[in-house]
Parts: sequence; structure tokens; C-alpha cells
Amino acid sequence: MTVSAIQAARFLSKQSKWKYTPLEIQKILYLTHMLYLGQSSKPLVEGQFEVWDYGPVHTELFHILKEWGNRPIPESAHVYENIDLSIFKTEAKNEALMLKKSVKSFPPGNGPKLIAITHAEESAWTKAYNKIQKSKVITNDAMKQEYQDRLSAYR
Repeated sequence: MTVSAIQAARFLSKQSKWKYTPLEIQKILYLTHMLYLGQSSKPLVEGQFEVWDYGPVHTELFHILKEWGNRPIPESAHVYENIDLSIFKTEAKNEALMLKKSVKSFPPGNGPKLIAITHAEESAWTKAYNKIQKSKVITNDAMKQEYQDRLSAYR
């Protein structure tokens, strides 16, 4: 099941005890989306990730969360009002499990590590960025290919 980016962002924030910054949410969501695509062939979140100078960005989510800059997004944030997370207990259990694993792998404060991963030499972002075209979409196919490339590198 595909969930909205803001639902996934609120879920990640809650799992981090409200310590994730918008950058961390963006990078974790991108990486989790890639893993989910690679393992299920289905997208985790609705919408698209784009190539921006500082890495992959879910543009719609960026505009929702940008007011927090490099500060953690608090539980009381107005953008999180009325965002129902019950879907993660019913229809989106696999998605919740994948997001929880990502939180364990990347606790708050791992922004530089996340940037290094998304900016890796053969990443989907790097390949698209090198073609230089602002706001270029990183396709799900490109992310699935990155997942497969990373998986075969560890075999």
C-alpha cells in the first residue's frame, strides 16, 4: 500500500521521539522508499523524489516541512495536525515495519551519514544529478536499479 509522504514523515518523527529534522526525514524517507521498491516492487510513498543540489527531495513534503529548517519537527507542529497514523496499524503494517527498521538504522543526528549514502557515486540521485537538469525526477525504476546494484555489491 502506498502512503502519503506527510503520513510517513509524521510516523518517522513519532518513532524518533520527535527528534528528526526535515533533512533527516527526507533522506530516510528516500532510502526507505528505495528499499521498499526493491523488495516489493511497489512504491512506499505517493509522489516523486527530485534531484536537488543537496540530494533527493520529495518536493511536496519539502514545502510542508521547510519552516523547521534544521530543527526537529515537534509533535505539536501544525502540519502534523489531523494526520492519521492508524493506517500503519491496519492496512500499512509492512510499510510501518520498514519505516521502523530505518529509524533503528538511522537514529536522530545521522544527517551527514544519510547525505553520504544518498550521494554515493552510483546512486540514482548522483546519476540523475550528473545529467544536470534542475527539478529532475528520480524515477522509481532508477531507485529499484540502485537497490539491485547495492544488493549485488554485497553478495
